[in-house]
Amino acid sequence: MRCGKLRRREDAQKPTGPELRRGMTLLSSTKEELGTLAAVVENAAGEVSGFLLVRPQKQFEYLLVAVGLIEEITEEAVTVQLTTTDVDALPPYHRSP
Repeated sequence: MRCGKLRRREDAQKPTGPELRRGMTLLSSTKEELGTLAAVVENAAGEVSGFLLVRPQKQFEYLLVAVGLIEEITEEAVTVQLTTTDVDALPPYHRSP
């Protein structure tokens, strides 16, 4: 898997390469646009565990994508191991209380 570092906000001052950030384009392995990264999700330990995808051309909802599906992070986009069909099958994200 080729990907840049996943940096937490407080680590943003350290130059370690591309990072996940809001507004990045999400691409499939075949470079088809899947949507836009809306937010980074951290687990209870403060580690990045996934990110939320939004697809404005569809019904507005957030979809949770696991970090393990990332193939590559560039300055402009995130490439993931998902197809449009895979994204259509992702459940909507609901924040835990």
